[in-house]
Amino acid sequence: MKRAVVLAVATLLMTTGTAVSAESKYIHLGPDGKLVYVPYSNGDRIPDFSRAGYGGGGVALPEAPVRQTVTPASGDDGARIQQAINAVSALQPDSSGLRGAVLLKTGVYEVADAVTIRTSGVVLRGETGTVIKATGTKVRSLINLSGVDNRKEVAGTRKAITASYVPVGTHRIKVSDASGFKPGDDVVVVRTPNQQWVDATGTDSCSTKGTSYDTSDVDGVTCLSGTAWTPAARTIHYERRVTAVSGNEISVDSPVVEAIQSEFGGGAVYRYTFAGRIQNVGVEKIAAESAFSSATDEKHADKMISLSAVANAWVRDVSSQYFSQGTFYASGKSKHVTVQDSKSLDHKSRITGGLRYPFHLGDATHVLVMRSLASTGRHDFVTGSNTPGPNVFLDSRGEQSHSELGPHHRWATGGLFDNVVHSSVNGNQILGAYNRGNYGSGHGWSGAYQLFYNCTGDKHKLASPPHARNWSIGTKSKSREGNGDFDSHNTPVTPRSLYLQQLQDRSGPSALRNIGY
Repeated sequence: MKRAVVLAVATLLMTTGTAVSAESKYIHLGPDGKLVYVPYSNGDRIPDFSRAGYGGGGVALPEAPVRQTVTPASGDDGARIQQAINAVSALQPDSSGLRGAVLLKTGVYEVADAVTIRTSGVVLRGETGTVIKATGTKVRSLINLSGVDNRKEVAGTRKAITASYVPVGTHRIKVSDASGFKPGDDVVVVRTPNQQWVDATGTDSCSTKGTSYDTSDVDGVTCLSGTAWTPAARTIHYERRVTAVSGNEISVDSPVVEAIQSEFGGGAVYRYTFAGRIQNVGVEKIAAESAFSSATDEKHADKMISLSAVANAWVRDVSSQYFSQGTFYASGKSKHVTVQDSKSLDHKSRITGGLRYPFHLGDATHVLVMRSLASTGRHDFVTGSNTPGPNVFLDSRGEQSHSELGPHHRWATGGLFDNVVHSSVNGNQILGAYNRGNYGSGHGWSGAYQLFYNCTGDKHKLASPPHARNWSIGTKSKSREGNGDFDSHNTPVTPRSLYLQQLQDRSGPSALRNIGY
């Protein structure tokens, strides 16, 4: 998509809604034009989400040179496309880490199975009029960007976090011994919850009902009658990079997005390696269609693009039609991914649980989805169980939605929904985060430290978990409910976009231009 068209789409998204006029009590512009963060008494504050996206945010997507060209032929084209991918994968990368692009010339391609990029520096690109039809009845992702999910802890490097409380938003973490860390180290910050925390969140098996840790949220849900949470199941590993070491305190590039409390099990920091992760891979300018036999058929390709164990990857200017899930799914500890100017349309499946997740983040972090559209989905822009933040959905729209928009399943953390518009077919679906209790398979709390900023929805439901928070700032809705931290409801605030302002504060106006603003 040419830059003028990209900017036109961005302008349309940015002008849908009431003019910005108010100021948030949690975060606002100071005299120097930069954000001022107002902390709570325990030190929690709105975190900086600006490291989400390719290259750590604010970095222009690269343009890989074309090394192989494919044209349509009669019959199945999958093997020829895969051969071209393999040929580019065998090339040496250039100084920027790119091997090159496979260009699919204008025309219609049939693929009965899938195509996969397994090597760093390879891009699959189409041009105006390039369409891939996923034929047959096999349920699969049509295009895969796949590394090997083999992240490993470096033995002997794990150090306990010593602070009794590490607040959300901080970049500084005190450990028992920081002598083994240095700037540039890739580390994992892990919170290690205990059973007291499970009990306190009301996601236990009801055995603690009536004790000091028996809690209720706005819906009165105090435990799960189905599958209870366990400490091991809610242990989340957050990848960060060390930026400074001072005594036994380390600083990291992205902030803490889930409070770490010694009372509830504390946490640790350790170095890691990730030999199987691939980088600098992407999909561009392709339309895809999934063959189907009826409006409720599910025996066909379910996803257009899936990512696993990748970093610094991108999807831009793509669209999908008729898939039972949608356009994009990221998992396998994928990191620093940008999805932009893309669509997920006309899903074909039953309208029921587990289907129609157009833009879906699983075990993935630092993902930026922006200027994108979902239509006829269920959970249009969604995170899954234990999705580790920060992650950002920006200037995007879900139309004719059949269900909720926000975190789904269990305890995603550090999500920003920034200028996301959600409209449902019945005008009564939820935009928000709350305790889902025994919904589905016994979800419990869908997310914590989730922020809905200048969004628009039909019904806004927001509840804060015990000992955690969920925020709504400047969001408009026909109705609202919950004990979450609502601020300036139905009156949008300035700055218009939190992510863009945070990015500009950190890296300057050029970072905004790099991503099409």
